[in-house]
Amino acid sequence: MKRESSTDSYRLTVSCRVGTGQGEIKIAWADFPAGEGQMMSVTVDDGPAFQHKVDGGRAQGNGNSGPGATVLRTSLPLQTLTISNLFSDGNVVFPFRELSPAARKDLSVCFSGNAPEY
Repeated sequence: MKRESSTDSYRLTVSCRVGTGQGEIKIAWADFPAGEGQMMSVTVDDGPAFQHKVDGGRAQGNGNSGPGATVLRTSLPLQTLTISNLFSDGNVVFPFRELSPAARKDLSVCFSGNAPEY
């Protein structure tokens, strides 16, 4: 559902705590909140899509209720990360193939399951 005169905006944050080896991929959105517990589809590279339940339970900064972000439990994509059905039938594609080799190597500390050989 898209509100008149609103723009869907997405932000993907990939973080790595080198000391603990913990990595996180988080997607955040604005203007319109997804409902708590809403299901979205996630596809990593050319793999099979899996369902992810939106959680978070925090109000967005604009006062709307509902989570404004969710943490994805997935490996670091080599090519793309595709999110579907977050608000409508559309897809949002994040291009991981554009990561520099240095950035990918740094992130491999936390996402070692699919790190390429150097």
